[in-house]
Amino acid sequence: MDIKISVLIYVLNDHLHIEKCIRSVMSQTLQELEILLIDGGSTDGTLEIVEKLQKEDTRLRLLGSEPGVGRQFNTGLDAAKGKYIGICESDDYIRPDMYERQYAIAEQYHLDVLKANVIRFCENNEKEYTFRFALSADMTLYDTILYPQEDNRFINLGVNGFWSGLYHRDFLLRNCLRMNETGGASYQDITFSFLTELYAERAYVMSEAFYCYRMDNPNSSVNNPQKISLLNVEYQLLKEQLKKRKQWDRRKELYWKWRTGGYFWFYDNLSDKMKKEYLPLLYQDIREEMKTEAYSCAELSGKELCLCRAGRKPFEEFRNFIEADDIAWEQTQQRIKTLEPAACTVIFGIGNMGFLVNCYLEQRGMPAAAGIDNASWKWNRELNGLPILPPAEGVKRYPNAVYIISNAAYSREMKEQLEELGIKETNIIICDHYDLFLKKMLVGNIREGYHD
Repeated sequence: MDIKISVLIYVLNDHLHIEKCIRSVMSQTLQELEILLIDGGSTDGTLEIVEKLQKEDTRLRLLGSEPGVGRQFNTGLDAAKGKYIGICESDDYIRPDMYERQYAIAEQYHLDVLKANVIRFCENNEKEYTFRFALSADMTLYDTILYPQEDNRFINLGVNGFWSGLYHRDFLLRNCLRMNETGGASYQDITFSFLTELYAERAYVMSEAFYCYRMDNPNSSVNNPQKISLLNVEYQLLKEQLKKRKQWDRRKELYWKWRTGGYFWFYDNLSDKMKKEYLPLLYQDIREEMKTEAYSCAELSGKELCLCRAGRKPFEEFRNFIEADDIAWEQTQQRIKTLEPAACTVIFGIGNMGFLVNCYLEQRGMPAAAGIDNASWKWNRELNGLPILPPAEGVKRYPNAVYIISNAAYSREMKEQLEELGIKETNIIICDHYDLFLKKMLVGNIREGYHD
C-alpha cells in the first residue's frame, strides 16, 4: 500500500481515552494510512487495548520508546514511511474526513505545513460539550497559500494547533525538525512548532476544524502546575537551536513574543500558593532575559508589553502589576457570575473569547442580546448565534446594556471606545483571560450542572 500519511500517537498510561483516539484514526475516509502507536512504558491496560485493535486493523503498529513526548515523537518520526506526518494525542480524537480533506490540499499546493482550526471539548455525564477555537482572527490567513519566508503571520500563530494538520515528512527530515528529548510530557511541542513555522516555505491554514482537543484530562500538562517550570527549559532549548541555526539575530523578537505569552499562560495555571512562590523567579527571569538579549519588544503589545515594562521596575511594582491582574480576573468572574437573569448583555469582540462568553451566558439561560465588533466584515450577520452590529449602532440600540469586552490584546482600547460612545464604566466588564475563562468558568459551569 502507498502510505500517504503516517499518524503518530504517543501514549503513556491512558487507557481511558486511547481506544476512542485510535478508532478515530482507523475510521478515516482516507485509508492509505499507517498508525504508529508509540508507547512510553504503559502499565495500566493501554497496551492490551492497542493489541486488541491491532487484530482489527493491520495498519496499526506498536512501537516501544523511552518515556517522554519528545523521545516518543522522534521514535515515530524515524519509523514513519508516509509522505506526510499527522499527530493525534492519545486523549484527543479526529473527525472522519480530516486526513482526506487535508491530504488533498497539501498535495494540490505542495505544502510543507498545513494547520486547521480546532474543536476543544469536555465531557460530563457522557455528554460532550464543544467549543470551536480559531487559530487566528485574521480572516485573510485562511484557505490560501501562505509564504512564511515573506511575512510573519504564520509564525505568529504560536503553538496553537500544532497537531491539527499535516507536515511533509521530507520537509521535517531535510531541516532536522524534531522534538527536544527532555524528560516528561511537557512543552516539547514549543521548539518543534516554532521551527516548523519558521522554516516552512509553503503553508496553509484551513478555516474548518477537524481535530478535537480534550480540555478535561487531569493528567494533561496544562492541568498539572507542578510541571510548569519545565516551560522555561524548553524556551532555553529553543533559543539554543535558533543560535545554532544562525537564526537568532533575525528572529529573537518573535521568540520573545512567544516566550512572554508563555509567561502569562503558565502563571495562570499555577495555584495561588505557587503563584506567590513563583513571582520572584518570574521577575528575575524576565529581567535577566531582557538584559542579556537586549530585546526591543517591537513585536509585543497589550499585556505582554505591560509585563516587560513592569519587569524593568522594582520587584514591588512588578508584583503589584501581576496581583492587580489577578484581582481584575476575580472581579470579572464575580461580576459575570452575579449578572441578573433579566440583564441585557452585549458582547464586544466576537472571536474565541467572545464565543466562550456567549456559551457561558447561554448555559446560564441568559443569552446576550447581540455582539458588536470593530471588524466590518462581521457586521449585519450572525456569528455563533449572535447578530453582530457596528459598535456605534450596538450602543445606540442597547444604551443600558452590560457590555462584556471579550478580547485579550485590545481590551483597554475597547473600554475607552465604549466610554467615548457613552457607556458608563459600571456597565463594562473586561474579560481577557481565555484559558482561565474556559477552564474555571465554562468547564466549571458544565460540571456544576448549569448546562441543562
